[in-house]
Amino acid sequence: MLAMASEDALYYLDFCERKNLESQQANFQKQTKAQIQPGTNKILSKLQQELSAYFEGSLEKFETPLALIGTEFQKQVLKSL
Repeated sequence: MLAMASEDALYYLDFCERKNLESQQANFQKQTKAQIQPGTNKILSKLQQELSAYFEGSLEKFETPLALIGTEFQKQVLKSL
């Protein structure tokens, strides 16, 4: 899996096998004006622990903070999910 996060929130999580991964990354950079750098931080470490627990069957609800990207309408839709 590929995850992108700031020091405060998770912005992106997806399977690496996606065919349009490069265009998704370019779109992410365009929308956030962020530089993508390999590495880890506290958000990515927390996410890794939560994903492991989820796939082991011991976690149902994720607590990793999310940063929503999109128009206000898109953000409202994502919040309602």
